[in-house]
Amino acid sequence: MAEGGRLYSDVFFGAGPLAIYLSVPIVRLFGPQILVTKALVAASYTVCMVLGLEILKTLGVQGWLRILFVVGLFGIIPTYAPSGYQALATVFILAAFRVSLALTEREVAQPFWLAGLGGLWAGLGFATKQNVGLYLLLAVMATLLLSGAMRWEPGTPRQRWLIFAQPLVVSTGTAAAMFLPVVFQGSLPSFIDYGVINKQTYLRLSGIPYSEGVQEFFSNLRGLLAEPGFQALARTIQSSLFLLPPALGIAWLVWYLRSDRCNRLVGIVAAIFGGAAFLTVFPRADYPHLMPIMPVLFLVGTWLLANIWPRTSEPILVFKLAVLTGLALALAWPALLLGKGERVVSTLPNFQGPFVRPEFEKELSWQIQELRRISTDKELFLLMPQAGFYYLSAGIRNPTPFDYPLATAFGVKGEQAVIAAIAEGRITHVCWQYWPWILRPASLEEFVANHLRLLTRLGACTLYSR
Repeated sequence: MAEGGRLYSDVFFGAGPLAIYLSVPIVRLFGPQILVTKALVAASYTVCMVLGLEILKTLGVQGWLRILFVVGLFGIIPTYAPSGYQALATVFILAAFRVSLALTEREVAQPFWLAGLGGLWAGLGFATKQNVGLYLLLAVMATLLLSGAMRWEPGTPRQRWLIFAQPLVVSTGTAAAMFLPVVFQGSLPSFIDYGVINKQTYLRLSGIPYSEGVQEFFSNLRGLLAEPGFQALARTIQSSLFLLPPALGIAWLVWYLRSDRCNRLVGIVAAIFGGAAFLTVFPRADYPHLMPIMPVLFLVGTWLLANIWPRTSEPILVFKLAVLTGLALALAWPALLLGKGERVVSTLPNFQGPFVRPEFEKELSWQIQELRRISTDKELFLLMPQAGFYYLSAGIRNPTPFDYPLATAFGVKGEQAVIAAIAEGRITHVCWQYWPWILRPASLEEFVANHLRLLTRLGACTLYSR
């Protein structure tokens, strides 16, 4: 994209274009570096923290609980770089949540404009990740119905219905405006293929039940008790996040049963937006999809704690010190691993900066050099889940739009198009790494196995030619 490629036509992408729009200028300025991706995700994460603190302050949550909210988010910062569009989508969830809370106030001066602002965030959410935008639109409109905001604007019933229709109109217009560059580049049919029709394949093949994450926690807990260690502890803490949504559901029911009827609206809106965020985890309910919504879940959890916990209670000094010590250890641990020699600063091309295991970097460096050597004067297609990493680090030009050739990342006709390119000689070599999993592109792999000639086995993959 930074070199002039057209999104969707030249580059496969299954989500909305907004995150790409924001990323391309920065990549052009600093280059396609992994630290750029990490910085963009960190920026979204930081905005989520700021919005969360503002919302908690508006809701009257005590200062120490707001600090606990920030400490908790710092403590679970992922060591990998999640998808930038998922982190950005969470920003819009919180922004729409903030606007919806304003609509629950007893006196709202301009419900028409607030409803439109909620629609704006929903439209931007759709332009980032389609299902997020749809869930946000429904959440904002549900808030309008529950809060009775249509009654705040004096006038005819028609004027009141205009308030209710405002989020739908504004979100549709915003999303349409975000897709105008896609239309002008002639890439809209490809987006419809990849981002709409192809979702059938994604739903059919990519589903992971939420129960697997819960089961993983108990499995990790048994492993930790059997063989205590930092890595086992880290895995257990990470998988324990799958317990948070059901725990919040139980806590919310406790709050609801104990609350006064006249004070329930804020909690219901919090449940609506917490539920909307939780729905974005599905159908692939794994850690990479759960992690981006943690700011929303932590926010709802902090608010519930403030309302269930006695308001006069303050944490004792020992508790405060324990929290701060845990945060300090979480932030300092990578540096400790670096000092012990268990991690090194990566020097891999375009992936400089992150801490990696020394043996891992050595192996990857050898694989990159090997791929770079054999790719000279060849139209080489990498048939492996990590193809994008090797294209970028080895400086190989991808002859197709598909940087991560999974069964869910080809669209309706993409897999057959690659097969045709191989058969016609536009792709002369394929480096195939076989993975026995459900997301492998079975038709393409079968064609390579039956119609191409095996040349040599490399560290990262096996090289085939026509």
